[in-house]
Amino acid sequence: MPSEILLKIFSYLDAVSLLCTGCVSRRFYHLANDNFIWIGIYSTAFSPARSNWKFNSVEKIAMSMSFLSVQDKEAGYWKKEYITKQIASVKAALADILKPVNPYTGLPVKTKEALRIFGLGWAIILKEKSGKEYIMEHVDLSINDTSVTVIWYGKKWPCLASLSTLDLCGMTPVFTDWYKTPTKHRRRKNWLLLWQIFIFITLWRGAH
Repeated sequence: MPSEILLKIFSYLDAVSLLCTGCVSRRFYHLANDNFIWIGIYSTAFSPARSNWKFNSVEKIAMSMSFLSVQDKEAGYWKKEYITKQIASVKAALADILKPVNPYTGLPVKTKEALRIFGLGWAIILKEKSGKEYIMEHVDLSINDTSVTVIWYGKKWPCLASLSTLDLCGMTPVFTDWYKTPTKHRRRKNWLLLWQIFIFITLWRGAH
């Protein structure tokens, strides 16, 4: 199929569908980076009329100039700009929800709400001495007023003796409306995630 027709089809896709399409083949990847498509998605999502972001006059002029010079940008420029702005938007919304703090515990009051709305999660990244990595997403959560207990279990964990490091990471879906329960057609591992590394632990085994 000619590239012009594919680009026309791609122009009707939303951001998530377009990102998934870019994973099909190298040709689709390059076509799905088209700046004209992504600048349309960007301007629709973050236009001053629809966005919660407040733009001053200088920012509005800069945005207009960027739109005019779209042909001068490298392929994928506006995709990166969109994802960067989306990450900042999610972080700002999450920080706003977690702002109220319980005066007795010092913890956010709306932790459960944040987990429900944003699909927050945790993952353990296990790295073998050979360099191979395993990403293990949390299986269950237990939430109360003073703590969040994160639970992992399973039968496919690597051998402890082969491991060198462990990272505990927080996961926030960049597209919060896509965090819903995975289906056979949309698995969680295909999410676009914002990873935040909280701690770094080296594993060792005792003498006993």
